[in-house]
Amino acid sequence: MSDEQRARGLMFTDHSVLEILAGRKRVTRRFGVQATRLRPGVLLYVKEAYSGCVLNHWPDLPSTRYTDRHGIERWAFYRAGFTRSPLSWRSPMFMPRAASRLLLRVESVDTATSVGRSLASIDVEEAIREGAATPEAFRAGWAAMHGDRQGEVTRIGFSVV
Repeated sequence: MSDEQRARGLMFTDHSVLEILAGRKRVTRRFGVQATRLRPGVLLYVKEAYSGCVLNHWPDLPSTRYTDRHGIERWAFYRAGFTRSPLSWRSPMFMPRAASRLLLRVESVDTATSVGRSLASIDVEEAIREGAATPEAFRAGWAAMHGDRQGEVTRIGFSVV
């Protein structure tokens, strides 16, 4: 099995996917066990909200042709940046590797720290690497997604393959 086939999935929000595609997001922070098994060189495929269609209805939009687990050829369209009428979107949790459009290589994994310490360490440059314009914008986005959840946070630096 090739390294690319062994890639592990990591879920991202629509906003984060667009920031990765634009070349602005190169860092993510994650809670718990999932992130602790990572090390530099590991490949990650981006799991994002998508729709698997049998026909390519929109050949001008980003899509990936893949074969689903039942052997049916499909086209994956991605909610991030979708500009047509709404489709029925599937959760990133269920995105198969074959439907992913982005592959990342882990460049660095920083030891887990508490949420408060991790968020306090965000300066302007780090906020930009996270895909946010300011530290305040990053903290607001974090709070909206995670609320006041506590626990260890791991910082993962990556590059797009």
